Amino acid sequence: MEILRIRPAEWESFRDTRLRALADSPSAFGSSLARERDRQEAEWRTRLGRPDGAIFAAREGSAWFGLAGSYLDEEDPSVAWVVSMWVAPEARRRGVGRQLVESCVDWARERGATEVRLWVTRGNDPARTLYEAAGFEPTGATQPLPSDPSLEEDELSLRL
Repeated sequence: MEILRIRPAEWESFRDTRLRALADSPSAFGSSLARERDRQEAEWRTRLGRPDGAIFAAREGSAWFGLAGSYLDEEDPSVAWVVSMWVAPEARRRGVGRQLVESCVDWARERGATEVRLWVTRGNDPARTLYEAAGFEPTGATQPLPSDPSLEEDELSLRL
C-alpha cells in the first residue's frame, strides 16, 4: 500500500473514489453524492490543483481505497483542516486511515501550520477513535452537518 498526493491528471480516479465514499458513508461528509456527481472535469482538476491544499489517496496497485485532504485556513494560514477522510470498507482496520491522517498532518506541518483541525460527525465512533489516537482533542465547538443538518459535528484539534 502507498499513500500518494493526487495530481490533477488523476482526476478520474479521484472522482470515482470520492463518489464511492459519498455513497458508502453519506453522514461523514459535508457534501452529498448528488451534488458531487454533477461536477465537471474542470472542477475535479481544480480541487486537485489548489496551491493551498493537498488531497491524498491510499492505493494498492491501481486500486484506490482511501482519501483525505488538507488545506490551509483562508483567514488563518497557521491552521490547516483535514477534510474528506474516507477508507473503503475492505481496507478498514489496516492502518490506512492513520497513514492518511499522518500525510495531512505532515503536509500542514511542512507549510508552517501550528494547528490542524477537523470536524467529525457525532456517532462516527471509528473515525473519532482514529483522530483521538492521532492526538486530536475536542475543542468544544459543534455545528450541524452541512449535508444533513439533523446531525451534529464536533470540532477536533491537534497542536503541532
